[in-house]
Amino acid sequence: MMNAVQSEGQSGRGPDPQRTGPIVVRDVICPGCADLCDDLELTIEGDRIVGMQIDCPGAREFFLDYRIEQISPIVRGNEVTSEEALEEAARILAKARYPLIMGLSATAAEAQRRAVELAEALGGCLDVPYSAFYGARALALQEVGESTCTLGEVKNRADLVIFWGSEPLETHPRHLARYAVHPPGMLRCSASIGSLSVRDELRVSLRHLKEMRGLR
Repeated sequence: MMNAVQSEGQSGRGPDPQRTGPIVVRDVICPGCADLCDDLELTIEGDRIVGMQIDCPGAREFFLDYRIEQISPIVRGNEVTSEEALEEAARILAKARYPLIMGLSATAAEAQRRAVELAEALGGCLDVPYSAFYGARALALQEVGESTCTLGEVKNRADLVIFWGSEPLETHPRHLARYAVHPPGMLRCSASIGSLSVRDELRVSLRHLKEMRGLR
């Protein structure tokens, strides 16, 4: 939900094109990461976002630094029109025996749907980036399952948070401040954290983790 107000303090349901001057839009949800912070405040002038009150690199990249790159299609090193590029792509795909369509991790749902339809029509293979890593995780979920919780449970109950194979300050910049460590919850005052990278040479076993918590 978003609330828009003019700098003079007039309230309204959303930005009005008839108004002049900057407009402040409050309670904006940021899709920059999975935390979906809902407390952003954006300043809009005309049709551009010119300011944001929260200093988050993920939100800044999404709202302030986003640029649409104009890329010209290239076939065999030569720039061509979009129609010519599509015709060449169709020719190549029609001759392919088992084409691989890969990617889609940062693609809109509609484009993903079209990619699935294309793979089915061609009798090809559809894969995603890092399938070697995520594929193993998917198999583990199918065989064993997983334990999950909500962000509210993290904030209110967790007294120890371990980030395994992740860098929260890079992927979820405000997670520590909003949920994992600093804010007091209903059943805790604060939490301790640990961070482990699965790509490093880890020498931490489950037994060691239990000893850290005083378990036997």
